[in-house]
Amino acid sequence: LGPSSVNLALMVNLNLIDFHCFFVTAVAMAPSYEISFIVRALEKEALHGLLRKSAAFVTGQGGVVRDVTNGGKKVLPYRMKSHMQFAEVGRYAYMTADMSPRTLHDLTSRLKNDSMVIRHNVVKLRELKPVGLPKQKANTPSSTEL
Repeated sequence: LGPSSVNLALMVNLNLIDFHCFFVTAVAMAPSYEISFIVRALEKEALHGLLRKSAAFVTGQGGVVRDVTNGGKKVLPYRMKSHMQFAEVGRYAYMTADMSPRTLHDLTSRLKNDSMVIRHNVVKLRELKPVGLPKQKANTPSSTEL
């Protein structure tokens, strides 16, 4: 190997390192979302399959799934129509994930087209910032009080 091939290999490795650092930074700065699902009251395995597909999609796009919660089977507050079918009972599930807005848009498009999903809702979570005590005014007597 000549010196030019070593320089080229070193340059490629440095570019990969820069890309990796950028990618990790971009994921760390991605907004957090909570997605709630209401799914047709099929078997529990069907809900788990939908959640697995959704989580795999988010992680495949560079996102991070923080939490997945099964809310159980419940009677819906009113009869809901989705994909030309009515539902009175549904399974609830919640997923918390960090992802880019583009990934969120693609995920919601998939959920809209999935015939198992009756409703879905997305809430952007606020970042928790440390809260300090409010500054108190010093109790110094004013000239009018003297």
